[in-house]
Amino acid sequence: MGDSGMQATSTLSKNLLVVLALKFFQAFGYYGLSIILPLLLTEDMGASDREAGFAYGMFGMSISVFSLFSGPLADRFGVKNCLAFGAILTIIGRFMLLGSSNVSTATIILSSIMAIGESFGVPVLSVLPGLVVEHEGGKDIEGRKAFAYGLFYTALNIAVLLIGPTVDAIRNRFASEGRSPYQTMGTLCAYVGVVSCGVTFLFLPRFSKSAAKEEIVEDVDNTEKNKTEPGEETNQNTELDHNQPNKPSLWNFLLLSLLLVGVRSLFRFLDAMFPKYMIRYHGEHVPFGLIYSINPMTVILLVPLLSSLRAKGEGLITYMETLGMGDNRGRGNDKHKNENSLSLSLRWLQIGFVPIWRRLFPFVVKPVLSFLLNVSKLPSLQSIAIGTVISTCSVIWLALFTSEIASALFVFTLSVGEALWSPRFYDFTSLIAPKGKAGLYFAIANLPLFLPKLLSGVLSGWLLEEYCEMDKCEHPRKLWFVVFVLTVPFGLGIVGYYVKNR
Repeated sequence: MGDSGMQATSTLSKNLLVVLALKFFQAFGYYGLSIILPLLLTEDMGASDREAGFAYGMFGMSISVFSLFSGPLADRFGVKNCLAFGAILTIIGRFMLLGSSNVSTATIILSSIMAIGESFGVPVLSVLPGLVVEHEGGKDIEGRKAFAYGLFYTALNIAVLLIGPTVDAIRNRFASEGRSPYQTMGTLCAYVGVVSCGVTFLFLPRFSKSAAKEEIVEDVDNTEKNKTEPGEETNQNTELDHNQPNKPSLWNFLLLSLLLVGVRSLFRFLDAMFPKYMIRYHGEHVPFGLIYSINPMTVILLVPLLSSLRAKGEGLITYMETLGMGDNRGRGNDKHKNENSLSLSLRWLQIGFVPIWRRLFPFVVKPVLSFLLNVSKLPSLQSIAIGTVISTCSVIWLALFTSEIASALFVFTLSVGEALWSPRFYDFTSLIAPKGKAGLYFAIANLPLFLPKLLSGVLSGWLLEEYCEMDKCEHPRKLWFVVFVLTVPFGLGIVGYYVKNR
């Protein structure tokens, strides 16, 4: 990306920070509710595993269906209008869900008002990082978009990172008092939605959809400025990834998204089945939230590192090498003002750890960074294919072993694969979306986020009742082996897609 890209991003800090804040609140509310939803339906509403799984699945499928309409509506009526509308519906739906007393009513609420609200959240919000960079204009649009989406993805994972310990803390506190920890967590998610709605109304600007250098429009009354002028072209379409020279057709892109649905279903098993499995096999006091947090922690560490290596390349590795050379010249000079946050965070190595760093860097750190540099430079589709294969193979840990360590290794391996493919998929979508159709393409790109809920929800209910019932969990390895067998074909399908389309 270069220094120009970093400087251009910093000039957008106000609007980009608003987008990152919205992503944080949206992710905490959505994923916080998702991780406790099956337990809420089973423990508090008396649903069976199959009923809870069906309700969970209908929620995700309904979001996917409504997202096909919310994306084009955002293109037509504007991002802010659609985000505000979705935020209001989401708040109403969450409070209605918490007031439900049976699973039938909860299923209706989940698949209607809550699904509509969420469908105007994630797909529409995903457009904003690219839109902010596009309106700034300047050089290296592609690199700056990749950096913005890296931050966007990191904001999501910081929110998810806080969810696990929050759930564990609420369970330990309120379960001992005889109160429902899942109702408490759901209420917290509802109020987070209120905060997100406030940020949308008060701080999110309106965006014009014309040329890349056109300014962000603050006028709330002039909706005509949200229309695209004919004949205009943006850098988004002209500066396509050099490793991805041909734009896939809409149907070709839809095929890739559907293949990713199967891989992404593994992540949804983290909500639909993993908490119940951990509690039933390891006991009520198992810290499943802490193990769940390995996923966002791994992604938070890997994604910014890969993004920085992709942008700075050998220059970043060279700078890191100088940290252990005792060269403090220029500290406090202007040349350090433009260092990225990763470089600044590594300066602690110069205080007391220089000898260790000098020994480790040539033999351990530099080879690892060089490997990650090569990974970060992979073409988008190749990175997606490799990441999905790693994610698919992660479930082997639980198919072979039942310990808590195996559970942690499952989540870690799954997360490494996610760090490789998921951010590059968003970036890839931003680059290939034709002008005026970004909302539609991001709606399709978000199918792997929501549609797997139907697959994992229905399967989790059946698998839990067959292999890991509430009173006895006798066949946990069979449970996860079936998951492995069902998801492997999707990973192989994406490899075939890459071979055909590279």
